[in-house]
Amino acid sequence: MMTINGMVAKAFLLILVVLSFAQTSCNNKDESNNNNVLAAKLQAALDKERIDSNLVGISAAIWTESNGDWVGVSGNSHSNVALTSDMRFGMGSTSKNFTAALCLKLQDENKLNINDPISTWLPAYNNVNSNVTLKQLLNHQSGIADYLESPAFAGVVNGTNPTKVWTPTEILGLIGAPKFQPGASMAYSNTNFILAGMILEKVSNMTYKDLLKQKILTPLGLDNTYLEGYETVQGTIAHPHFNHNDIFSRPRTAIGTISWAAGCLVSTPSDLNKWWKAYLGNFLSDASKALARDFQTQSGAPLSFGLGLLEIDINGDKYEGHGGKTIGYESFSYYSKDKKYIITIMVNDIRANINKIAASLIEVLKTA
Repeated sequence: MMTINGMVAKAFLLILVVLSFAQTSCNNKDESNNNNVLAAKLQAALDKERIDSNLVGISAAIWTESNGDWVGVSGNSHSNVALTSDMRFGMGSTSKNFTAALCLKLQDENKLNINDPISTWLPAYNNVNSNVTLKQLLNHQSGIADYLESPAFAGVVNGTNPTKVWTPTEILGLIGAPKFQPGASMAYSNTNFILAGMILEKVSNMTYKDLLKQKILTPLGLDNTYLEGYETVQGTIAHPHFNHNDIFSRPRTAIGTISWAAGCLVSTPSDLNKWWKAYLGNFLSDASKALARDFQTQSGAPLSFGLGLLEIDINGDKYEGHGGKTIGYESFSYYSKDKKYIITIMVNDIRANINKIAASLIEVLKTA
């Protein structure tokens, strides 16, 4: 038989449980309301940037430490077809981070040393200094000329032979004389990452595509990411636009294969944010992450180079990651230096000022 004291204690405990449940429910409701308000502000900023810049479409994904994931789209894939968040975009040079990460991953596995000269793995090529180290390729201190400066690349842009499959050796045949001695200066060059891709294939005895899938895409569940020019089109593609024209019908084999390890990946903003979470987590050793983030710059330069990473300033704060541009697409994929934000923006229109779009979204986050 329960005593009066026992009944009082039981009633008091019940009140505590009810109050606790009510408090939790209120907290969850408040958090949900806050997230809804933030989502609405982000969407409004995205729409405004698209309209102000007269862009075809924008897709974005944002993760914040305090609010989790948000995805948003604005505009169209093409005439009367709205963008959806699962549509793929070419990421261009944002691909370089994946290539550099593979190099660092193989170093973590004791399969290569990024401080070794490229002659360790590759034969001599015209206009390529064999004493350049893999690290100098990854941080753009090699001095090797950029093949994008070749008139032949202009032919790819103009669609002269859109179904041509370019080989890495053919790409190297496009480059001019070196710009400086290895380590003497810094200059962004896509050729650096073609050579890095060749080294990855030599070390792993696998194709770049298969190595990327084995080490990154498959284990991390990046199911919306693939290599343009090397694989059949996967999923739904946001139509690319160039000079105000929808160029979806133009074959993209040449565009993908001439970009290769320097810029051939296609993805979604959500997949790229998932990648950054792994990259900042346990994909690489702490030592490799520190190497990647050893940013170097030249006086007055607007950005700093790490290993497959860029450091830029947005509204007075530092962001690390990589942006990219390919024919018909542009991407911005960065995390804040304090790692509280991850922001990816992809546009199917190369007229975008994508850093301005990012700045607008960041201002919303900072005032949330």
